[in-house]
Amino acid sequence: MKKTFKALKLSAAFLFVLTGFVGCDKEFTELESAVLGKDNANFSTDSYEIPIVAYNKTTESVQVNGLASYLLGVFNDPVYGQTTASIVTQVTPSSYDPDFGDNPEITSVVLTIPYFSRVIDFDEEGNAEYTIQDSLYGDYTGAIKPFKLSIYKNEYFLRDFDPFADADDTAQKYYSYSDGSSDNMAYNGTSVINFDNLKEQLVFEQESVTPPSSAAIVTVTDAGTDDEVTTRSAPAFTAELDAAFWKSLIIDKEGGAELSNANNFANYFRGLFFKAEAIGDDGSMVLLDMASTDANIVINYSYDSTTAGETVEYIHIIFYRKYIKYFCK
Repeated sequence: MKKTFKALKLSAAFLFVLTGFVGCDKEFTELESAVLGKDNANFSTDSYEIPIVAYNKTTESVQVNGLASYLLGVFNDPVYGQTTASIVTQVTPSSYDPDFGDNPEITSVVLTIPYFSRVIDFDEEGNAEYTIQDSLYGDYTGAIKPFKLSIYKNEYFLRDFDPFADADDTAQKYYSYSDGSSDNMAYNGTSVINFDNLKEQLVFEQESVTPPSSAAIVTVTDAGTDDEVTTRSAPAFTAELDAAFWKSLIIDKEGGAELSNANNFANYFRGLFFKAEAIGDDGSMVLLDMASTDANIVINYSYDSTTAGETVEYIHIIFYRKYIKYFCK
């Protein structure tokens, strides 16, 4: 024990002296000049130039379904030129085998698809003020430029599974495609789909669509009381659709197999084709929140009630989580 104790004392004393010795060095030198420096460098060259070739390569095809978000509109890039984004989407009702009552009559049909927006202020009445800059594609420091929008009834069936895959539960994938003859095309792995050849009735058309930053304000007149009911919501694309089309499509099919279940409805009404076009070779592109619960088509209708005369009801047609977004240049 004594020897061990002395050894520890000697070691401690030795370290103390060594530390003091090192600490007494008063000549300071720069690390760079002592270690590297111009005269001490062990490298034959300071730099070496390698030629680099950079170029753009066209992407032949990309998957355009099952995406997290969907763009719609027209965008002009100063280098890559113009890109147009359109959407094909399937819809589904909130319930099946409906009972519309006696003598149903549609009062209005309203389409709503929210933009991605955020609140930036409140007005004097406490209403929220919004901006949709997060939803616009590109740098829009000035006025937002309009684009043309046409909505058609789609005739192409958007299937869930790929019938040509080895596994029965393989999800169907759709890819972008263009051969110069038409911009509105996609590829499903075995065949090319030309949506221009598969569109049916024109449901809605607006020559100039400008995505607004203001709140969406919708006013609906109560058919029973003639009172106007106004609702405010975050910025959204809203449109009043043709009532006659939806009466023939939905109301007149009451009790039929078309509205009886999800499979029959998906085959009967195969969704909508949102076709964007440039106005004078210009436009804007906007990100749509189609996965929002507020993305829907509301059919407001009235019917004869046995107790209180005319009664107003509504049907929700919801945008189903099955979309195809395709780009064309």
